[in-house]
Amino acid sequence: MRKVANKQTDRQTNNADYITSLAEANIRLMFYVVSTEGIIAAVGVSNLQFVDMNSTRNLFVFGVSIILGSMIPNWLDQHPTAINTGVFTV
Repeated sequence: MRKVANKQTDRQTNNADYITSLAEANIRLMFYVVSTEGIIAAVGVSNLQFVDMNSTRNLFVFGVSIILGSMIPNWLDQHPTAINTGVFTV
């Protein structure tokens, strides 16, 4: 029993050491990004309260948008030259 408690406190100490080693600016940026994306997602999902989710068409549109929104960034990471816009900074 005692060894389990010591391992758990060691993990907590390691996590605390890691968090305190981060620069304050990085922590602020991390919290900003997480909270901003969370707010945007919450507003988007809250708009669905006015949508008839018993309609097959609406469920299809919602499902396809979620799937494509998660698939396209991964596909573009794997195929960086697939879309050639002519602008090199994109």
